[in-house]
Amino acid sequence: MHQKPHKFTLFFIILFLLPFLITGCQNQVEEMKKIPFELKILEDRNGEWRISDIVQKPRSDWQSYQQGHQLGYTNAVYWIHVIPPTHMKPDPLWYLEIHNASLDHIQLFVQRDDMTFESRTTGDLYPFSQREINYKNFVFPLSSSQMITEDFYLRIEASGAMDFPLTLWTPDGFIESKIMSLLGWGAFTGTMGIMIVYHLLFFVASRNTAYFYYAALMTGILLFQLTDSGLAFQYLWPQFPGWNVSAPGFFAGFILLVLVLFSQTFLQTKKHHPRMHNVLNSLNIMVVVITTTLFFGNHSVLFRSLMYLSFITFIILIILAVSRMRQGYSPARYYLLSFSALIAGGTASMARNLGFLPSNILTNNGMKIGSLLFLIVLSFGIMNLINALKKENLRIHQHRQLLETLYQMTNSITSTYDLNELAERILPIMRQILPTKNAFLFLKSGSTYKLKASAGEYGPRRITSIFHIIKNHDNLHNHEQDKLFPLETSGNRSDRPSHWALSIPIVYESDILGFIILCDKDRDRFEDYKMEVIRSFSQTAAIAIKNSQLFEEVQLKAVTDDLTGLYNRRHFFELADIEMSRSLRYSNELSIMMLDIDFFKRINDKYGHIIGDEILKKTAIRLKQRLRSTDIIGRFGGEEFVILLPETNLHDAVRVGEQLRTFIQDHPFDVGIENDISITISAGVAAVTKETTTIDDLVETADRALYKAKESGRNTIVSRLIYGSDDPG
Repeated sequence: MHQKPHKFTLFFIILFLLPFLITGCQNQVEEMKKIPFELKILEDRNGEWRISDIVQKPRSDWQSYQQGHQLGYTNAVYWIHVIPPTHMKPDPLWYLEIHNASLDHIQLFVQRDDMTFESRTTGDLYPFSQREINYKNFVFPLSSSQMITEDFYLRIEASGAMDFPLTLWTPDGFIESKIMSLLGWGAFTGTMGIMIVYHLLFFVASRNTAYFYYAALMTGILLFQLTDSGLAFQYLWPQFPGWNVSAPGFFAGFILLVLVLFSQTFLQTKKHHPRMHNVLNSLNIMVVVITTTLFFGNHSVLFRSLMYLSFITFIILIILAVSRMRQGYSPARYYLLSFSALIAGGTASMARNLGFLPSNILTNNGMKIGSLLFLIVLSFGIMNLINALKKENLRIHQHRQLLETLYQMTNSITSTYDLNELAERILPIMRQILPTKNAFLFLKSGSTYKLKASAGEYGPRRITSIFHIIKNHDNLHNHEQDKLFPLETSGNRSDRPSHWALSIPIVYESDILGFIILCDKDRDRFEDYKMEVIRSFSQTAAIAIKNSQLFEEVQLKAVTDDLTGLYNRRHFFELADIEMSRSLRYSNELSIMMLDIDFFKRINDKYGHIIGDEILKKTAIRLKQRLRSTDIIGRFGGEEFVILLPETNLHDAVRVGEQLRTFIQDHPFDVGIENDISITISAGVAAVTKETTTIDDLVETADRALYKAKESGRNTIVSRLIYGSDDPG
């Protein structure tokens, strides 16, 4: 019992030291492989200068720049003149790396032999796929001829801190440095991930929200570090540069928000310091407002505001921790010591961003160092709590939880008729009863079964691999009893199965609606004493799924036209009334189109009503294909259709109608007979004006316009402003 904390402590210390041992090796690689060069900078306060202006600037305007010097937050554009050494090694290729993944816009200008400049652009405002080198930082490959004969310039814009540490690499040095860098990040991410999972498990066991906030705080710190380093943009959201720009501020706000919530719970401020508890609530409201505004406002100003608010919050939290420690609350000592390390590291990083401290190994890694120290110190207190749990109490708790889950799951899955929501509820409840690695829900669709939902621990690739194996497995079909069977996954060469799967049929009145599949590596996970609960649950799930399917069928029939699948006239007017109310309340533009197939009676008379019905169905399909998802289309009656166009003025509505008319006219219908059938349409268009009061007024005006279109020879679009003059469109 006394050796267990010692082993944990040694384990955490090794994890803690590993990233910094790797970082030290990385620094040695950088010192050996990077190429010295001279930097000069020029501030362009209004961002108006071009490269032609820059090359004409006198040398006296340029300032020498020492790497590591922070320029802080600024709206100015900076030009950097990079002057390589005169004697270069004869490598065919060099790499210029900018060690700041948060720069918005970077342009590299390299002078050609004809005195013109080649321009290359990158930055975090652009999709990651546009980068020349697939790496978290910005890297420009340069040929040896460019390095030996030419100087080059960089133009940099940033909404965050203006920091542009540069390194000029040999190819070998670049590769070795990146390997060490990724090893360091892997060690840091792994350490954080282990601790997050560790404390989430403790939260599940203890139900103490302080440990949930603790895990959420570590998650926020990890995501902030990955975002700040550029790794998140590289691997998590490479196609979303807009989100990537806002992400550092969002995660910084999230960290501060969760830090306050954790502190309120851990220090019990509501009970012992109610006034300061309310002050912290007010600060959290400010954090939420600033964090939300980051998506719309000036990132530089708002991020600085968030950091200044962090300083205030840190001071209050330290005062509260000292006060609670003086009151004899022993956990406050762990809190104060661990959060002192976190606050020191975070303060160093923020001071570097604000330009108060230079860039170095401590300020660049302040948040990582502080967060890891925070983890280690506070873990001592958490280990004591874990050791206090008794096996007997845990068993009683699990048994009681199982019975409670059986009761709750029945209420949960019978309280909704939404099939998608129901599917999402079933699997988490099933995994509460039998906590396997993954769970899948297959529902019958025609003659096969389709995956409706999945839940578990595996990533997308592993889930996809297992899913395809399960889908084609013989045990998925044609059985009405649960079955446990070995499940081989690709790449497994041993005699032992890599996974086991439990297939539980969902049967309603002898009709198999689908299957729940539970997967795990451990065969012993499927405990016999829980199977009765699982069978009972599957019966309840079958009733809930059948009710949801019937409910969806009834709802769909109630609002759609049986032939075309469009909204029926009643439901169309229900939706149209809502849009009309919104248009009148907010003065939004709104147009409507009454559309009629020309000479449709002739088609019925010539080809029969079956062909006529096919024409109606295919016309409906084409209309839906050419309209926006926000447009509302319904069958008005017979061969007439009605289309509501929100946020659309009369001119644009006429243009839409003309596009529909031309498209249908130019594309004959294949209805299964020898010759395709060509049709035309006529439409009347009307738009809301100040005199509009009801949707009926709008429909009546569009109907008059349609009548005029028919009078004008058909195959045309006629528009009217409601209560206004005619506009033939």
